[in-house]
Amino acid sequence: MVAGALQSVLGLTTGFTNLTALFGSSLSPDAQILLPTDTNFTAKLTQRWTDYNAPSYIGAIKPATEADIQNIVKIAAANEIPFLTTGGGHGTDDFHAFNGLSVDLSNFRSVHLDSSENRLTIGGSAKIYQLDKLLNGAGKEFRTFSYI
Repeated sequence: MVAGALQSVLGLTTGFTNLTALFGSSLSPDAQILLPTDTNFTAKLTQRWTDYNAPSYIGAIKPATEADIQNIVKIAAANEIPFLTTGGGHGTDDFHAFNGLSVDLSNFRSVHLDSSENRLTIGGSAKIYQLDKLLNGAGKEFRTFSYI
């Protein structure tokens, strides 16, 4: 794979990991492995709404299934690869020293209300407006918090 070879060539830090070789065989066909060397790398990821003290990434994976997420976490943990999940675009915390894997959950923006069971299922990168629209339409509300 060209991407894997390029990763190896550009791996300037000790312990550099070829993400394609490490994760590729454990992911579903619709999952994506993105590398910083890819054209428009950052544009392909869910962006923070501010770049203040933003993390940097060795690469990103966009899982397509729940099994993908489980495999990413297992493999990253076993190989001591730090990771952050992203998906909603939030983020003002100071992660400027972070240099690890982005697990972009943007494929999990679902919200589902089962009114008969009074059960709400929220995907890992659902946005508040999705919840608000769904719940208001069903005569329900979602309590949020605010800072004083």
